[in-house]
Amino acid sequence: MRLVLLFVCLLYFIPPGNSQENQTTDTSEIDLTKMNLLLNEISIHTTLNIEDNKTQIIRLNQKEITSSLSKNPAELLEKSTAISVQKSQNGGGSPNIRGFEANRILLVLDGVKLNNTIYRSGHLQNILSIDPFILENISILHGPSTVFYGSGALGGSIILNTINPENYSENINRFSSQYESSSNSYLTHLNSVYKKNNTSFLSSATYKKYGNLKMGVNRFHGYENWGKDEFTTNENTQLYSDYSQIDLTQKIHYKINNSSSFSINSQFSTTSDIHRYDKLNDVSNGSPKYESW
Repeated sequence: MRLVLLFVCLLYFIPPGNSQENQTTDTSEIDLTKMNLLLNEISIHTTLNIEDNKTQIIRLNQKEITSSLSKNPAELLEKSTAISVQKSQNGGGSPNIRGFEANRILLVLDGVKLNNTIYRSGHLQNILSIDPFILENISILHGPSTVFYGSGALGGSIILNTINPENYSENINRFSSQYESSSNSYLTHLNSVYKKNNTSFLSSATYKKYGNLKMGVNRFHGYENWGKDEFTTNENTQLYSDYSQIDLTQKIHYKINNSSSFSINSQFSTTSDIHRYDKLNDVSNGSPKYESW
């Protein structure tokens, strides 16, 4: 018993052994300093050369635009290109490129985007705000070439450029007037180019007055009542499809030297109320559902 107690006491007082005789601790300090590193601006430039481009590009020059006698750019695209335009009345005209329209195609006027990806996905009529009488050329781009103008050009790009007064060598005054019997519509346009020394001016004004659109009397497809209005004496007339529009443009171009110049481009367009004829056709309990829309 005494031997056991002695052995236990020896174990208690004997210090434990160390596996490593010499242990060292690294007390080095690392100082971290905040540093702001600004990257240089990166610019990616490209040029659009129609001859070298591998994708489809449709281009209209000023002569083709003038000879089409179109009242607005939507009608011009429908007449002169393979682009379909959604239009059910006066005041309508939404370009459609390969099934894309509105925020899926890009409209660019003189380098300024008229729409982007946050616009509505339905029909978009803002191309009607452009005066076709001051257009110098139109380019319709398909495929990968549309990325030249941004990510919003998924379905394609419609590039519109107005007249540059610097391209004229003399002063010019133009006046034109049109009348359309199918809708009792008329329009008047006046533009003037004035040059003095290194400064060129372009002034343009257009007034359009659209009457009620009239449908054709002959319906060869066999549906005799197709599209007729049920509540008017002349059922072939689309009542309240009339409206008026004013387009004003002022451009000033100053040539500093052979390699430098600057331009001021101001364009204004306004319309009267444009009713939706598709809503005015709705019927409720045998009567028109809406008085106006």
